[in-house]
Amino acid sequence: SEVPADGTLMDIFIQLWDPKADLPAFVAGRKSAWEASSIEIISEENLTLANGQPAVEFVTRSLDGALGYFLFTLNGEDYLTASGSGDLELLRFTARSLR
Repeated sequence: SEVPADGTLMDIFIQLWDPKADLPAFVAGRKSAWEASSIEIISEENLTLANGQPAVEFVTRSLDGALGYFLFTLNGEDYLTASGSGDLELLRFTARSLR
């Protein structure tokens, strides 16, 4: 999806991936894919959402300099991904409010 000028866009989706319910392995796979695509990790933070779920949050920079936001957590045995671009603080606030 294209972000309008001065806009912020967040996508939230469930990913079915094996192994199930292994957030560290899922995150390692994402980091490996970014590395293969020359996407730089600007920041990485482990956190706990309000519902007690563990999550890992990233800010990345693509080759064209665009910043991206990602939060990965579990949804049952599957993986919930919130990702977006635009206002990083708004993205962070919104993603961290997930339950």
